[in-house]
Amino acid sequence: MTRHRVAHRHWPILLVLTITAAEIFGQPASETALPFSLQSQSLLAPSAWRDGQNAAALGIADIPVQGHVGLMLRQTDGALRRPQEAQRVSALNFFSEGAQRFGEWTTIGTLRYERRADIGLRWSNVNDAYFGTPFIWADSVGGDWQKDGVDISAAIGSPEFFNAVSAGVQVRYDVAQGARQSGARPLFRARNFHLSPAVMVRLVDSLRVGVSVGYLSRFEEGEFGAVGVDFPQLIYLRGLGTANTTTLNSAERRIVGDGIEFGAQAQGILSDWTWSAAAAVLTRQDSTQDLAFVPDLNRTAFRFAGRFDYRTLSLALAVQRVETEFGMEVQLHGTFIEGRGTDPIFLAVNTVDQTQTASASVAWWRGTSRLYAPLLLNVESSLATLWRRDILAETQWRRTMLSAQATLGTSQRFGELVVFIGRLTGGGATALSKSYEAFRPLDLTPVLVRPDFLAMAATRFWLSATLSFETPIAAFGNSVARLVVQGELVQSAARLDDGSALNARNRFNAGMELVF
Repeated sequence: MTRHRVAHRHWPILLVLTITAAEIFGQPASETALPFSLQSQSLLAPSAWRDGQNAAALGIADIPVQGHVGLMLRQTDGALRRPQEAQRVSALNFFSEGAQRFGEWTTIGTLRYERRADIGLRWSNVNDAYFGTPFIWADSVGGDWQKDGVDISAAIGSPEFFNAVSAGVQVRYDVAQGARQSGARPLFRARNFHLSPAVMVRLVDSLRVGVSVGYLSRFEEGEFGAVGVDFPQLIYLRGLGTANTTTLNSAERRIVGDGIEFGAQAQGILSDWTWSAAAAVLTRQDSTQDLAFVPDLNRTAFRFAGRFDYRTLSLALAVQRVETEFGMEVQLHGTFIEGRGTDPIFLAVNTVDQTQTASASVAWWRGTSRLYAPLLLNVESSLATLWRRDILAETQWRRTMLSAQATLGTSQRFGELVVFIGRLTGGGATALSKSYEAFRPLDLTPVLVRPDFLAMAATRFWLSATLSFETPIAAFGNSVARLVVQGELVQSAARLDDGSALNARNRFNAGMELVF
């Protein structure tokens, strides 16, 4: 077996990695966790690029022409987690990001390499058990994984031809591999590709509209090898507790997926307000296949092991006003996600996942710069419903979570050489409603399904802080060195069925970057 690597699709490729648990637990994503990316809301006004990823709008997005390079150490630990997540995560990230203008053409690109250790990871022999298809491998042994990943993205936007039409294209590519360091030593290799061409049309001086089309490709393969014939058992997960098991020496599996995405964007100026709106529809299908001996062919071949059909609808609206003394922005977001899994044995839809989220945020800051504002206040709230169902196991659970948080920030200069940027965020989330039914519980129901529901529906509170210090580096011309320290504590009083407390999930980031 070779050494491996892992990709993180859900993390922005950027200078300061997010420390909130927004994607996992439903609290609002905090702007303070991403203050320095060239795509950050702290630097960009509402636009079709910022809010809709339309590369044709790069030339009018007013992106800072600068580069970033640095290292970041990330540590996550605690019992407040889903059962197929690691107990502890330690990662070292190298990242770079840059934007440049070549005449009237605008380019932006990112690169990130991550070396990661997942400690105490069970029931997941794939890159990410909670991403995409539920038809994955698992075993009960568990252990520590070593993973490596590389993420690359690039976009280019043209000038406005004939003072009316611009074009652009964005490409994202990530590769990953990882292997467990104990037991049967399962491994995976994965890659993802996304290509999105786009156009923008100026209707009048204060209004532009655009469309984009995206093609997505996913591939992940895994290997599982055991030294004995009686242990461990390989488990083929097929939903919420639905699974079949086998004892074998080795196996191979692959996941192949393709998707298409359509987006529509608009941006303009209305009186003293800059605004943007974006809508996107995505449909994707992941097919899982096992390598097995086929008697009819008298040879090994990949056979159907499950299909997952995935579709999303997302809407976004942002308005911003900046004066000489203050600035403010209001954002609204809505998302609908549905996944349906076709079981390989019964050849019918068995597992259904649905997520509906609506969120709103209001930000106010003094001065014209949001990033370097001496006073910043941001309030966010969201309402998210998650429904998961397994038809064969007659199991389903649902929870509706209301969450809110507030951020207070400041930027202060100390002398001529040091600039301090601080952000403090506090918030909480509570389940307005929740239900759990398991009329046909299976062996994995109390192991994977019930703990997942209890973790996702648990009331929680969090407190996070971001501290940054900047100073110029004379040896590198106009370069700036930036030290960033972030920490977060998510706390819950909820307990599992055995009485054990979920307690907390701690996150800590520390890193250094050079801005030039």
